[in-house]
Amino acid sequence: MAVDKGDPKTPKDFVIDVIYNGISKKLTVTKTDTVAATLAAAIDLFPITEQRHLLALFDEGGTELANEAQTLKDAGVKKKSRLVLRQSVVKGG
Repeated sequence: MAVDKGDPKTPKDFVIDVIYNGISKKLTVTKTDTVAATLAAAIDLFPITEQRHLLALFDEGGTELANEAQTLKDAGVKKKSRLVLRQSVVKGG
């Protein structure tokens, strides 16, 4: 898994911004990282200790990246993307 904090290490790595409660932090990812791996790494950027399982990533348009098996490339995440970390949309049932 290439998800890591900090600066890009290879040309295939790129940096995205993850925003949580108005605070933005940088996260280095690759286009082949999954949404699930990126979500886990994003949560670890912040001091979140409770109800981590309720969080999800959202693009700037407010669409949840709900398919956690999808790669970042397939989810449309690119260099300098800004993703918001917040509570997942409640699913009816």
